[in-house]
Amino acid sequence: MTATRRQCGPQARRTAEQIAVLHGLTLSEINDPAAKRRYARTRQHVMHALMATGRYSSTSVGRFLNRDHSTVLHGVRAHERRTGT
Repeated sequence: MTATRRQCGPQARRTAEQIAVLHGLTLSEINDPAAKRRYARTRQHVMHALMATGRYSSTSVGRFLNRDHSTVLHGVRAHERRTGT
């Protein structure tokens, strides 16, 4: 039986907020659809952290961050390349 993927809720929000603070930002700054490159690395860190839990799909993470699911997959790979994880 496979794990059920769910929409990002309060736990995902807390994780994203903690990562944003770690980078000196707020969740609303990185979640803004107009903020393209300026906060990309922080968004990618959030994408990686949420996807690494195995609880969320790329589609649900994308909806949470106002991005497409393929952008989430790219962000996860970019974060992994950058950090060596």
